[in-house]
Amino acid sequence: MAFIGEEFSLSANINKYTIINNISEKQKQQNRTHIHESMRYIQEPCNTTSYFLSCLEKQRYFSGAIMIRHILLLKFAPEIQEQQLTTIRDTAISMPHQIKGISSVVEWGGNVSSENKNKGFTHAITMIFDDQKAISNYLSHPAHDKLKDLLTDSVDDIIVFDYEI
Repeated sequence: MAFIGEEFSLSANINKYTIINNISEKQKQQNRTHIHESMRYIQEPCNTTSYFLSCLEKQRYFSGAIMIRHILLLKFAPEIQEQQLTTIRDTAISMPHQIKGISSVVEWGGNVSSENKNKGFTHAITMIFDDQKAISNYLSHPAHDKLKDLLTDSVDDIIVFDYEI
């Protein structure tokens, strides 16, 4: 794989710090399309959510924009019913269609780790926001209030963790 600048190499473990430290701004501009196309084959097959999210994150990073990843770890009450889980999942997954500024499809999943270090947390919800303003809009939006009400009635504990990407 050829790039402008001999010092640049691409591996399956590529990260944004390697890219920034190894190529100049001009080279980044020239290589942006090539990097974008190359990442498709390294990370995920074309036309998958992970591939498009990865591309979106890289485009935002190269443009200097800071996005926020929002993670909820949920410890559901033992008596939770499958229908309640389905309602919570469907409500969470519908967020990007209702609230401007959520830039990725919400991910939902149950713990599958065999390490037994989850401290009773059984499920996770993740979403990516365009910026801090988008999180503020989300927190005051009626759709968030609906999700919060569903979770309040169903969880024994929750961890909310946000970080910049």
